[in-house]
Amino acid sequence: RDPRTRLHALWTLDGVDAIDVATVTEALEASSRDVRVSAIRIAERWLAETSHPIHAALLKRVDDPDRMVRRQLAASLGVMVSGDRRNDAFVALLSRHGDDAVTVDAAMSGLRGSELAVLERMLSLRATENAARTSGSEDAMAMLAATIVRGAQDAAIQTLFTWLADEKRDSRDRSALLLGAEVALLGATPPGTPERRPADASVATLPCPTCPGGRAGPGGAYAFQRPGDPTVVAAGRANRGGVRSLRLNREPVPLTSLAARDGEIRSRATRLIERIGWPGKPGDPAPVAPLTPEEQ
Repeated sequence: RDPRTRLHALWTLDGVDAIDVATVTEALEASSRDVRVSAIRIAERWLAETSHPIHAALLKRVDDPDRMVRRQLAASLGVMVSGDRRNDAFVALLSRHGDDAVTVDAAMSGLRGSELAVLERMLSLRATENAARTSGSEDAMAMLAATIVRGAQDAAIQTLFTWLADEKRDSRDRSALLLGAEVALLGATPPGTPERRPADASVATLPCPTCPGGRAGPGGAYAFQRPGDPTVVAAGRANRGGVRSLRLNREPVPLTSLAARDGEIRSRATRLIERIGWPGKPGDPAPVAPLTPEEQ
């Protein structure tokens, strides 16, 4: 069958509310990439239903050979009810295809507070003897860590810093977590970000038309600014003079312990601590008023 005819049929049936699960399930196995992408989008109407039969067919597309299909899956998974099945799908996508910045950003948009659970699962899998270790999965972990720090939730950030300081963990994993914190607080370049084009009046405005996803795709805005960007969004509760800062309820002991060690890790941890405040920190300004429910 002509893929164009099949696409027209799928969307027409969806438009008149006559689409059925069997038709979409069959389309998920189509040879045409475009048909599979459309089938994933149409399947969203059932994804919010717990244990719906379409879930199993959809999750087979985690290892689809075409990255456009995987990107659509990453964007659609957020519709699923939060739980182990959804998080495991995110873990699989980010672990195996974290080298694709668009897939990572699409997944991030649907996690909605599950970042810590997904990151914990990725770290656990990578700690196993046969876990695949790729720079792509490390990039994805860095972006998860950056999102957690930007979320400014004390308990999650303290947990992240505990993982980061654990010397039993692989040094590459710890470096990825540290990079994530640096992206959020120090303006480090997010992994997977394309090289910036030469400054030119015609491309000076944001977002740039060639940057993917949350790194400023068409119609989007930078989630994490880099040094020199004209606008800086603060992580946490304060944004003094364009500087990101974070306020915690207690000292991040794992991070301060890193700052007491020798080597590169010390200087990196020290730079982060300069952007973090907590009650009793020497030189720390007066506490910031708690966020109201509306602000939160």
